[in-house]
Amino acid sequence: MGDARSEWDRVSGLSEEQREATNDVREMATSQLSQVGLFGSIMAGALLSSPLGIGFAAIPLLGFVGTEAIAALFIPSSPVFRHRVDQRKRREHRTEVRTQLLDKITEAAGTLEGRRAEQLMAYGKDHQRMRDRLATLEKIARRRESELSDVDIDRLDEATVDYLRLVYSRIVLWGRLDGSRTVAVKRQLAEIDKLLVDTNNAADRKNLERAKDDLERILERRARLPAQDAASAAQLTAMAETFEDLYHRIQTNPTVGVS
Repeated sequence: MGDARSEWDRVSGLSEEQREATNDVREMATSQLSQVGLFGSIMAGALLSSPLGIGFAAIPLLGFVGTEAIAALFIPSSPVFRHRVDQRKRREHRTEVRTQLLDKITEAAGTLEGRRAEQLMAYGKDHQRMRDRLATLEKIARRRESELSDVDIDRLDEATVDYLRLVYSRIVLWGRLDGSRTVAVKRQLAEIDKLLVDTNNAADRKNLERAKDDLERILERRARLPAQDAASAAQLTAMAETFEDLYHRIQTNPTVGVS
């Protein structure tokens, strides 16, 4: 496993390969500040062209191009600039992942009934409460006395996405806990056992024994599913409670750090 930063980049959707693929010069040229500068130079050129002639209209634009060229030598390598670009990309990625997960969860919700449907609704409320708490913490982070940083807010936002990932993984587990599938596997095993009794051909017996081993491994994995589901439920509860506890601690004392 890599260091903490590489792990954070991986789960945040900005791996080292993605970082290297980022064109920092293009990011600078398409930034809001550059767009405002370009618009301003065009407007200034239009104003100059009226009293001084069309030739003077190019002066502000040439000045903008020259400034951008000089800036391109220094700004893209700036740690502050790179941090802002990385932060924006991480947030865009989280938004995409969150939307995809919510779509999958909403789609799966239509297939659930009873306690599982109620549990999923409770998870939805917990996720929304975490998002509401995060919005409040973002406001606290802007205060001068707060110890919260943009990185802290990003980590907390990533935690809300991780919560959705775990919710969806539990929905998938619920599907695998379907008892009819276990019954089907046991039925196949019984049929193979009967065939093994009546089969004398060595090659056929080898194939049947291999198939039996595969089915027995499936049953072993399925036997562990209830424990995995219980662990998943406990982790979801712990995540929601930890987030809530952190929120109240920071509300009480804004100088408390996320760690």
